[in-house]
Amino acid sequence: ASRSIPREGANPAEGRLARARARLYKAMAGSAAIGYLCGALLITVGVAIGSQEVELSAPESYSVVDDHATIELSAVSDGHLHRYEYTTSGGVKVRFIVILKNGGAYGVGLDACESCGPSGYYESDGKVICKRCDVAINPATIGFKGGCNPIPIDFTVSGGTLTVARDALESSAKVFA
Repeated sequence: ASRSIPREGANPAEGRLARARARLYKAMAGSAAIGYLCGALLITVGVAIGSQEVELSAPESYSVVDDHATIELSAVSDGHLHRYEYTTSGGVKVRFIVILKNGGAYGVGLDACESCGPSGYYESDGKVICKRCDVAINPATIGFKGGCNPIPIDFTVSGGTLTVARDALESSAKVFA
């Protein structure tokens, strides 16, 4: 549009006005082009950040004593999610999680649920979140059946250790196979 505006007028004032209007239109067109490019860049970055895959934390170490996976309570008493991995006799890697819940009780369950399968859980901002459906799990409900909660497994706490029977982990292989 700025090219079709006559640059000369009936008098010098009209010519200056026409040239000023042409500069204004060029500046507006340039600003619009830069705005569109910034918008496209912002959308591209937003989509890239929003579609990032959440990586599960690496499994922590534990010891096996008398056919039980044994975890020191001091290692899991910080209130954060701890992930462990047991390899069954058939070679299936069974992941299980441990968290200290409010009130001093421990929540132990498979790193899988009946609804979403073995996708796993991660911790973000003090919340336990299902990797597949992005639902925040109430830590107080870990160890109980239902919904998108981790599948509970039997465990015992005594003498400063938390133990999970190997048989319970072996029988859980079907969830991760």
